[in-house]
Amino acid sequence: MATSAMTPVSLRLRELRTAKGFTQAQLADLSGVPQSTISRLEAGKLANVNLKQMQQLADALGVHAALLIAHPEAEKKGKRG
Repeated sequence: MATSAMTPVSLRLRELRTAKGFTQAQLADLSGVPQSTISRLEAGKLANVNLKQMQQLADALGVHAALLIAHPEAEKKGKRG
């Protein structure tokens, strides 16, 4: 059974992309990562994340790749449980 779950990566990727004013298609063009992969990442539907693609996305967004992994709001929610 496939389920979607918002992860720190999905939350942070969408947050950084929209903060830069990029569409998924624009980020795909800049990073070389397929738009379908970006969409699945943001939706939490991609179980395995390719580290090379994470680096490509971070480079295109102008951030350190570690910023795509950690998201303060997701971490707060995880600590409540």
